[in-house]
Amino acid sequence: MKDNVLTVLHKHAEAILGEAVRLRRDVAHNIKSTEIRLLEISTQLQKKGWFLKNLYVNMVDELITVEEFVAMKDAYNAQILALSQEADEIRDDMRQRESSSIVARDMAGAISQMLTEKELTADIVGKLVERILVSCDKSFDVRFCFEDEFGEVQSVG
Repeated sequence: MKDNVLTVLHKHAEAILGEAVRLRRDVAHNIKSTEIRLLEISTQLQKKGWFLKNLYVNMVDELITVEEFVAMKDAYNAQILALSQEADEIRDDMRQRESSSIVARDMAGAISQMLTEKELTADIVGKLVERILVSCDKSFDVRFCFEDEFGEVQSVG
């Protein structure tokens, strides 16, 4: 039975390892694209701030009316607020993706170590197996420690 459990562990580990590597690559790519978007938002925020400042000057110079100033100021403030909120959401998402990448790296490390083992050891079981359920007919079901975390990483990646 130990050999059967080790075989199941190896097959499951290889699948998880491949998926973990793909997820880490995807997370790294997504982080780069979110950094680019944050830079775009920062540029837009600077422009909106500049327009807002000049709006006041235009009102003082009587190039626009007070009503136009108020309407345009409200519009710029709404745009600035929306951009700021988007940037906050992107940063939160980026932190979550980075955290998921760390989980994927840890899973991959533990699984890689296990794949080099030829025997089922207490160390392997302790690191990767939450429980093994054995039925009366000697069939078994292996519950892995990383299954919940892996599911979470997949949903983020």
